[in-house]
Amino acid sequence: MAGINKFNHLRFTVSFFAGKWHKNMIIQNFWYAHKYFTEQGCNIMLNYLRSINILHIAICDNLTNVMRKHSGMRPHDIAILFKIILYKDNDWGTLDLAESLYISQSEISESLNRSKIAKLLSPDKKEVLRISFLEFLIYGLRYVFPAMPGRITRGIVTAHSAKPISNQIIASDDVYVWACNSGNIKGQEIEPLYKNAVSAVKEDEYLYELLALTDVIRTGKIREFKLAVAELEKRIKK
Repeated sequence: MAGINKFNHLRFTVSFFAGKWHKNMIIQNFWYAHKYFTEQGCNIMLNYLRSINILHIAICDNLTNVMRKHSGMRPHDIAILFKIILYKDNDWGTLDLAESLYISQSEISESLNRSKIAKLLSPDKKEVLRISFLEFLIYGLRYVFPAMPGRITRGIVTAHSAKPISNQIIASDDVYVWACNSGNIKGQEIEPLYKNAVSAVKEDEYLYELLALTDVIRTGKIREFKLAVAELEKRIKK
């Protein structure tokens, strides 16, 4: 019985890799091993594949495909998860997200897959796993997507310079803005999480508040950080 199982495993291994590489002329030289699955033929095939590292190449290829499924979070993933939270009763589709966030549908689909793999989104990709998402925002965001104040420019306020944090602190000399041609506030530039964030928040004040709060986290000011965490908890926790 053990011998049969060993042979079946050998047959499966050769069948898989021979099938994967059946278009290669190398495999045609050993067509009988793939066709008849004799033990001798399978051993010949397996030994040859090992000798030219095809097994190693194929395994690496499979691992590469897995890594492509989740090669790290992207900044716009955060905005997409925020927008899903803002929708009521999961009444949304990828087109809704794409149009409201100014992100292509293909990028939306890839983002949803990444968030599902990261366990920030439910298996059906319709509901944000809020506790996990909040933990990521509080403990991971500033390290993964940090923000540094840049040049003086005109734009719309963000971080502690925007609501709701601006309502809770004494006016600061440090004004942070997203660069915007239509903006009328002068301050230090903060790069938004993604390039079309300014367009998206003009149509959604709640998304604006959430992204501004994430900029507080990203810029790392201790006092404002605690206030931002409290505000995010109110908005994200059910």
